[in-house]
Amino acid sequence: MNDTWWVGEEELDDDQREIIELEANGSHLIIGPPGSGKTNLLLCRARFLALGESPNIALLVFTRSLQEFIISGTQEYSVPKSRIMTSRKWLGDLLYDAGVDDEVPEKFEQLRQFLIKKVGALIKKGAITQRLDAILLDEAQDYLPEEMRSCQEVCK
Repeated sequence: MNDTWWVGEEELDDDQREIIELEANGSHLIIGPPGSGKTNLLLCRARFLALGESPNIALLVFTRSLQEFIISGTQEYSVPKSRIMTSRKWLGDLLYDAGVDDEVPEKFEQLRQFLIKKVGALIKKGAITQRLDAILLDEAQDYLPEEMRSCQEVCK
């Protein structure tokens, strides 16, 4: 591809290629040390899904700086920038789409709990209209179990 850390599918080994081609249904956890290429594999996986039978995806990240970093490489993968967002933005958009316009807390942990509670209630009521083929989480260790459950519930 080029001399950056972005790696093309043709440069992957067999194990990495297997990860990209995992079945679209189900949850998959990829673990490895920092710098081992997990984010690169996530983008390759997003490309595989988006260009295949599961184009309606979201790639969620925990921080805006990570979002900007990943977006900087999207042109290498043909993944639309609009599909990469923070989990806070995604959850907020779910509330907005459902017509929830409650005032949101400013402090991070309070906001996080607010979003989890409100989105969870909408899911239980069947009021979430946005359904996705897949959600890919970068840095999954940063998410609470309730946030991960929301991701699973919103996927088809």
